[in-house]
Amino acid sequence: MKRALAVSVCLVVIAGDARVIVPGAGVELIYQPVEGWTVIGRAGARRVRDLPGRAESPVTLGGSFGLDRLWLDYTFQPYRGPGSAHRIAIRIQ
Repeated sequence: MKRALAVSVCLVVIAGDARVIVPGAGVELIYQPVEGWTVIGRAGARRVRDLPGRAESPVTLGGSFGLDRLWLDYTFQPYRGPGSAHRIAIRIQ
């Protein structure tokens, strides 16, 4: 039985509207306990715009669980004040 553990780091810069540069970064921890099964944990941060009525947090958390070709992805982004965003995706590769 082969187990694998990996860490990846990503830095991004996006040229947004009105020539605004939006920096961001993230880290990902990947664990593969057995062949075909993968568990991933993610954390990221980016600069956010403060818009009236919508105060996004710069931090996001998430993860994925993969079983062969089927993946379940989840992301959580809190807002400053009440509320948060939950995103769920199912992927078949």
